[in-house]
Amino acid sequence: MIRRSPVETVIGSVVTALRASTALTALATGGIYNNVPQGTDYPYVEVTSPTDRREDTYGRFGAALLVDVKAISQSQGDQEAARIQDQCVRALNFQPLATTTHTTLGITWESSDRFAEIVNGIRTRYHVGTFRVWTEQTS
Repeated sequence: MIRRSPVETVIGSVVTALRASTALTALATGGIYNNVPQGTDYPYVEVTSPTDRREDTYGRFGAALLVDVKAISQSQGDQEAARIQDQCVRALNFQPLATTTHTTLGITWESSDRFAEIVNGIRTRYHVGTFRVWTEQTS
């Protein structure tokens, strides 16, 4: 078997799992993306390309990945982004992910960061949750 990267399948499965959460989509009215379209309305969620590290298992290729999930808001204060981030954690933490080419052995919330910047004169808040994903290659 030739080693394959789990990055693409993990990005797709995380986006799919988040979009399946009706509680999250009700809050993140701008959408959930890996590649955010220009001009997207706030608030929205962005899943970034993960970092990955080789962690082979007995007889199989394995990996551990860190995926950042950003709740991005232009609302006054941090409440909106915090609520969205909470729903991201609920949708992903210890939940099964449907992946292709790799089996997901687990996903867990690891940490969060918060920061803000001015975008077009408006304070834009980012609540970033980092999730650890373990995979094992199946094909």
